[in-house]
Amino acid sequence: MDGATPHGNRERMNFRLGSLEPALVEAEVHLQRERIVSRIWARDHTVWADNDVEIADRLGWLDIHRRMATRTAELTEWAQSLMDEGFRQAVLIGMGGSSLAPEMFGELCSRSDRGLKLFILDTTDPEQIAALEKQLDLAATLFVVATKSGGTVETLSGYRYFRARLAEQEGSRSPGKHFVAITDPGSSLVDLAAEAEFRQTFENDPNIGGRYSALSLFGLVPLALVGGDVGRLLAGVSPFAQAAERPAADNDAARFGMLMGRLALAGRDKLTILRPPALASLGGWIEQLIAESLGKSGRGVVPVLSRGDDVAHFSDDRFCVVVTPCTQDGSLDPAMTSLADRCAEAGHPVAVMPFTGPEALGGHLFFWEFATAVAGHALDVHPFDQPDVEAAKVAARAFVAAYEQTGTLPEGQAVAASSQALDDFLALASHGDYLAIQAYLPVNLGNWMVLDRLQQEIGRRLHIPVTVGFGPRFLHSTGQLHKGGTANGLNLQLVRRVAPAADVSIPGPGDATDGMTFGTLQRAQALGDAEALRNGERRLLTLELGEDPVTALASLLSWSPKEHGNRLMGIVSRPAVRSGEKRQVGHVRGQLNT
Repeated sequence: MDGATPHGNRERMNFRLGSLEPALVEAEVHLQRERIVSRIWARDHTVWADNDVEIADRLGWLDIHRRMATRTAELTEWAQSLMDEGFRQAVLIGMGGSSLAPEMFGELCSRSDRGLKLFILDTTDPEQIAALEKQLDLAATLFVVATKSGGTVETLSGYRYFRARLAEQEGSRSPGKHFVAITDPGSSLVDLAAEAEFRQTFENDPNIGGRYSALSLFGLVPLALVGGDVGRLLAGVSPFAQAAERPAADNDAARFGMLMGRLALAGRDKLTILRPPALASLGGWIEQLIAESLGKSGRGVVPVLSRGDDVAHFSDDRFCVVVTPCTQDGSLDPAMTSLADRCAEAGHPVAVMPFTGPEALGGHLFFWEFATAVAGHALDVHPFDQPDVEAAKVAARAFVAAYEQTGTLPEGQAVAASSQALDDFLALASHGDYLAIQAYLPVNLGNWMVLDRLQQEIGRRLHIPVTVGFGPRFLHSTGQLHKGGTANGLNLQLVRRVAPAADVSIPGPGDATDGMTFGTLQRAQALGDAEALRNGERRLLTLELGEDPVTALASLLSWSPKEHGNRLMGIVSRPAVRSGEKRQVGHVRGQLNT
């Protein structure tokens, strides 16, 4: 591919589209004719909606890297002062966009010789919270409470738990000195932090949504804490941002975004992101950005994270993006290049994205943000809101309120986990569908391994994409897509009963969760999301794993597909639009002529 590039030709995205090559030409023509690039940089909200002027106030991410560059020294010196004071660990308490970028920076940019060891708390699972606490020296731990709205229930519950634990610890310094807040100006967390005498409150630009906030204080404060080079990360953004201002034919981010949206409308809506294990956390960040930005109004792009060992079983609804590290001599990683070859030879459209190293990480994040915004235009959706996330929150709050009155939660519509129940549910799958495994379990190696095996087995046997998310973490990532995107998902919810001895109480100031346990809150969140899915006429099966989820999950591995049979019709919600039917999406900008 010709043309100037952010860091030279090896950083250009390379497209291998086969018979779909005309789609890229059409994308460029549309971008040029409608002046999409220049209008985005002019903050023209009509790129996405004619009458939604609020969108113009969600574009602060376009130049946040330039504005944050003035705070590089401040953040670096602040983080060093914490080391000098004796802090050695940090826990980021947050959800979705507030936690995924810090997790990524902790894995890709940390320096143990000049930073704190970072842990992420993005769950209400009591077993996972207890396991985290065992790893901490509370006296040497800083807690970063990160929530844009200031009212995220998981974040505040985690804060209250560890605040109480610090207060109980004999000889501890003032508990408030262990806490830092990152939030929007005027949020309730600003007041809480002042009342509780937090060490510091960082007020972020309110014109940036959570999933677009990686290059703002939500990402840079944790980056500084782990010893990452804030100035280097931000400096790496500028070449990519400048490249995103170029005309359409020389603007990879705009071309890729337009192509992503147009291929999704044409049926290739499974954006399969193949990356090496070292970049796993980058994949998780991209997954949220794509799913939550584009999965709404009955349309969307389904991000599927893959190692690439299942290419032979890929369905024909894939668009493969291969993130390829570069070797020391500047050439592309041969293993990932071979993987791209296999995808292309199997007939899938492929985009190869070179990744030159941590110094270019910030630029890559900007690239994906810009491309996603353009894809929102192609799909005719608002890429900066999440209208269906609130439905699950409202339902969960109702279950919490009922628990406060009665002391119990309803049973819901769960059935005992068995390979037969799974088989009956999967008999609903048809061409163009995908399965979303939603596991309300602790994130640990054992659960990952079993769910990975289940994911691989189902994908291999049914030839459908399978995604895995842990609850409630995924509610702030892919949950919007499950409820608001195209109705081609089968939602497999896995829940368990937490033994009383293993549960953890939530210390409370007297609100709705006062006196609850984390296990109860997690169950209420699962019930709330299930209700929101059913109300949206999405296909859903909830499997009860009991108090021994490992054994129950193992029983599912004996599943084998059958051609017919479905005894769950009273439990499974039918989709509003069945896969295989023509989807009426109304006026869609830049739709393919197919």
